[in-house]
Amino acid sequence: MPNKVEDSFIEEAKKAAKQAGGYLTAELFDQFRDKKKTVAWDTYSRKNKITFRDFLKIAKIPSKDQHKLNKTKIQIIQNFKLLNITYGYIDKKNYEDQKYTPSWEYISDRFGIEKMACIAEVKLKNKYIDIDTMISDLKISIKELGYIPTRQQYDELKLKPSIKSLKSKNLSWRNAMIQAEYNSTRLGDKICQYDRCYVQFEASEKLFCDTCEKKVKSEINKLIDSISLKDAQSLLRELINEGNVDHKLLDETRKR
Repeated sequence: MPNKVEDSFIEEAKKAAKQAGGYLTAELFDQFRDKKKTVAWDTYSRKNKITFRDFLKIAKIPSKDQHKLNKTKIQIIQNFKLLNITYGYIDKKNYEDQKYTPSWEYISDRFGIEKMACIAEVKLKNKYIDIDTMISDLKISIKELGYIPTRQQYDELKLKPSIKSLKSKNLSWRNAMIQAEYNSTRLGDKICQYDRCYVQFEASEKLFCDTCEKKVKSEINKLIDSISLKDAQSLLRELINEGNVDHKLLDETRKR
């Protein structure tokens, strides 16, 4: 068991590590230490019966190899983030096309691709690294679909996340839908089409839930008050000639 290391000695070692470039070896310690405040490493080691490796652990100072490894991790994270910004995900092909270093194989063998993707907070192509992202995508997919499908219908439509992806995270269809705040037992229910609203309601000709329908009507009334007589006449003719099929005309009008 090494003797207790003095805090003052640790502080001096940290100063030496900073001058050395962020890490220490015994040689670098002796080179950069304050010779007025500290003794040579061999002297200190013999007196306190401690190896340099154990000292670094206690002082929480990286060794040369640890420092190199940390710099490599930082480079990997930067590469992954750049790739994710460009493509919206990372994969082996695009990584290698960019000629990034270290190699994809090195990352896979040394750290694990999924682990580094998780640390970098990026998305792997066709693979989810966390349940939250998967559930978020499920919620959006159902909203874009506009109604509650059966498990089989969802699978046949090849929406994301796939049923296979859900299973990989030990999620059943029912539980995944519950986490996405949908009731999968009410098949055919519609999903409100108002921006950022995910309310599920009984199937009808309506596009919006009751709350959002009030918002839409208010928006349309404000629009009518602001448009010219000519534009109002044009809208009226369009309603007469084509009808407000599935309420889409008025919905498109409010967005103008």
